[in-house]
Amino acid sequence: MQCCVPFCLTTPETVSESARITFHKFPSEDCLRDAWLRAIGKQDSHLPDSAVVCSQHFLNDDLCTTESGSRQIRPGAIPSMVQVCMICLDTRSKLLLMSKYNLDEAYQHLVGQPLCDQGNLKGTLCIQCAQRLVNFNKFRDKSLRARALMMELVEKHELVTRQHTKMINRTKHQLKSNMVLTSLGPDHCDLHILEHPSEDKQTESEETRLKVMVKIEGNDDSMSVHDDMEMKNEDDNDVYNFVQDPLKYEITLYQCTHCLEEFVHEHAYMQHMNMHLQNGAGDGECDASQECKPHTAVSSSHSSLITENKQADPSPCARAATTLAVPLSTTEHIEPVTNEENVTVSKNVYICDFCKKMYEQRMLFVKHIQGHTLVNRFTCDTCTYKSKYKGNLVRHMGTHTSEKPHCCKLCESKFVSSTHLVRHMRIHSGEKPYCCKLCQTKFISNSHLVRHMRTHTGEKPYSCKLCNYKFSQNCHLLVHMRTHTGEKPYSCKLCNYKFSQNCHLAVHLRTHTGEKPYSCKLCNYKFSQNCHLVVHMKIHTGEKPYSCKLCNYKFSQNCHLVVHMRTHTGEKPYSCKLCNYKFSQNCHLVVHMRTHTGEKPYSCKLCNCKFSQNCHLVVHMRTHTGEKPYSCKLCNYKFSQNCHLVVHMRTHTGEKPYSCKTHTGEKPYSCKLCNYKCKQNSHLVRHMRTHTGEKPYSCKLCYYKYSRNSP
Repeated sequence: MQCCVPFCLTTPETVSESARITFHKFPSEDCLRDAWLRAIGKQDSHLPDSAVVCSQHFLNDDLCTTESGSRQIRPGAIPSMVQVCMICLDTRSKLLLMSKYNLDEAYQHLVGQPLCDQGNLKGTLCIQCAQRLVNFNKFRDKSLRARALMMELVEKHELVTRQHTKMINRTKHQLKSNMVLTSLGPDHCDLHILEHPSEDKQTESEETRLKVMVKIEGNDDSMSVHDDMEMKNEDDNDVYNFVQDPLKYEITLYQCTHCLEEFVHEHAYMQHMNMHLQNGAGDGECDASQECKPHTAVSSSHSSLITENKQADPSPCARAATTLAVPLSTTEHIEPVTNEENVTVSKNVYICDFCKKMYEQRMLFVKHIQGHTLVNRFTCDTCTYKSKYKGNLVRHMGTHTSEKPHCCKLCESKFVSSTHLVRHMRIHSGEKPYCCKLCQTKFISNSHLVRHMRTHTGEKPYSCKLCNYKFSQNCHLLVHMRTHTGEKPYSCKLCNYKFSQNCHLAVHLRTHTGEKPYSCKLCNYKFSQNCHLVVHMKIHTGEKPYSCKLCNYKFSQNCHLVVHMRTHTGEKPYSCKLCNYKFSQNCHLVVHMRTHTGEKPYSCKLCNCKFSQNCHLVVHMRTHTGEKPYSCKLCNYKFSQNCHLVVHMRTHTGEKPYSCKTHTGEKPYSCKLCNYKCKQNSHLVRHMRTHTGEKPYSCKLCYYKYSRNSP
C-alpha cells in the first residue's frame, strides 16, 4: 500500500508509529471522488479500488480522532498535492486555511496582490505567519480608525488643538493604550555569584534588578515611573480567549544591537554574543541601552519585557559577561490576575529555551538557567556523577546508601527528595495542576505538559545522529538507538529471551503466565496483545483493507496478503533440510517435519489414538460423537468429512473427473526368466512366485499355504 499522490513515496514500511501518518481510501460519493481525483491530477480509470491517500496531504483541521483512537477525515475534506505556507514557504509546520480564519483579506492588504488561488494551491499559512498576519490586521484597523477620527477633526475645525484630541473617546473607538504598568518588588534571590576569586573581589554583593525605561512626552497624563516596573501589552479582547484560538502563539526573538541579527533560541543568541566579546566588538561602544536583549513579537494576548541589567561595574564587557552567565529574559506567557485591591497585576511563566521547562517563580527559573551555564563543581566519591548544585549531590548519595527519608503516609512509598514525594502525592489526590491551554488536557507534572505541547507544535527536538530520524521525546530516541547498537537490556528470567524495550518484555511474560487482558466485547474472545484484538475486530466489521493487485482478493491482515502473493509468484522460501521439499508457509514445513520425526502431538482422550495434525484429530473425534456436519442439499445425506460430501455430489452431477490411462495395450513389466509381460507391477510380483515357489499366505487353522491371498 502506497500513497497514490504523484511523487509521494509514503508507505507503511517508511512510516513509524510516532509519525502518526494514516492512509485513507477514496470516498464512495461520485462528486467527492471526482474532486479528489482532480486535486491530485489523476484519472479514475488508472486507479485501483485499493488506492489510498496519506494524511500528509490533508490540513490538520480536516482530520479528527475517534474515541477508539483511529484518525478519520471530516466529511467533504479534499486532499492536495502540495501544502505550503504562502508567506514563508514552510511545508513541515501544521498549516491553517486562510479562509477559515478570515485571513485572506488581511493577506491582500499586506501584499497588495490577490491571493494565489490558481492551480491546485490552497491558501494556507503556518501558525507563525498566521499570528503575524493577525497582528498586522489588528494594527492596520486601529491605524485606520485613528486616521478617520483625525481627518474628521480637520474637516470640522480649521485649527486642531490638543483639547480637540482629548474630546475623542479612545475607549469607545478601541484606541486606548494597552500598556499596563505593574509594580514589582525587589528580588533578593536574583543574584549572580562568579566562581573565580579574582572576579569575586571585583563584583562582591552584586544584585541584578529589572528596570523599565518608559518616557512619555507632551502628555498631561504623564506619570512617574519607579524602578522595578514591568510593562505589559494586552489585547482589547479578553486574554482568556487565547486558549480558544490556535493562531494566538508568541514568537520570541533575541536581537543583537551590534549587527541587528535575530535569534529564535537563546543559546544561539548567547553563542553569538560570545563571538562579539572575543572579537572585542563591544569594547568602548556599548552602554546600558545597547545591550543585546530578547524582544517578543507583539501578539494579541502576550507581552514583551523591556529590561536592562543594572550592574555595579560600569565596564560594558563586565555587564555583557554577566548577562551571558545569567540570562534574565526569556519567553513569558502573561495572564491577568486581580488582587484584593482590584489592581491588575501579571502572572509570569518563564520558559527555558534550552529544555522548554516552565517556571512561575523567577527564583526557580534563574536557578534552572544557571544549571545550563554553570560547571559541574560537586563530584560523587563513589561514582563519576557530577552536579552543579550541592543539593543534587546530596540526593544522589541516597542512591548509594539506599536512604530515602521522605515517605508517603498512604502507601508507604519512599523517596530520596521531597519534590519526588510531592509529585507522588498527586497520584493519590488526583491533582493535575498543569493544563494545556489549547486542548485543556491536564497533567501531574510540568515535564508531561511540555512533552504534550509538542503534539500541537509538531516539534521533534531529538534527532538520531546516524540516520537523522527525529523524535519528540528523548526516551524514544534512546529506544531507537538500540536498533543501531543491537542492545537488548531487558531479558526474561524464565527463558532468557532478550528485548530492546520493557513493553516487549511485558508482552512476552504473558506467554508464561497465560494472562490475556484484552477481550472482545462482542464474543468475549481474549488476547494477550491489543494489536491482536484490533485484528480480531475486523472479523466482526468485515473490514479487509489489504487487497491483491493481481486478482483483487482482499484480506484483513497484511501477513495474509504476503502469503497469498506467493501463489502468484510461486515463491516457496521454507525448505526441508532432510528431503529439500519446499513450502510457501512455515506452518506447512512444521507439519512436514513430523513425517521425518514421527511426532504425533495430538492424541484422542477417549481411545489414545495419536495424530500429527490437529485437523486429523478433529475428524477422528466425530467417530466418537457421531457428528456429521456436512450434508447434501439435494438428498440431505450427511457426512463427517467434506471430502466424502464432494464424492457424493458426483452421484447427482454425474461428474467423473478421473480417467484410466492404462488401457493402451502396453505391458511395461516383464519377467526376466520366462519373458512374461504384464500391465501392473503387482501382477509381476505374483508371477515371480511361480518361479520361486514362495507361498506367503497360510491358513491359521491347518497351516496350509498359498501364493495368492485371493482365490
